[in-house]
Amino acid sequence: GLVLDEFYASLKFVGVSAVTGEGMHDLFDGIRVSAQEFDTKYKVEYQKKKAAKERKEAERAKKSMEHLKRDMEASG
Repeated sequence: GLVLDEFYASLKFVGVSAVTGEGMHDLFDGIRVSAQEFDTKYKVEYQKKKAAKERKEAERAKKSMEHLKRDMEASG
């Protein structure tokens, strides 16, 4: 969704040499900064959406169970 699009649009990059290893320090710094950004900005939004989805699914399951009970009582 939108959160991931925003996340990927703001990714940073660094140059790293596979031959000399130059840029590895910058790479690890970039990973650390990006991980912190994910934890503070994007993870919170993801957890909110996940919780909302779980609440919605629990409500759907509850309604389904109530419907099943009514059907069983009616046929009973």
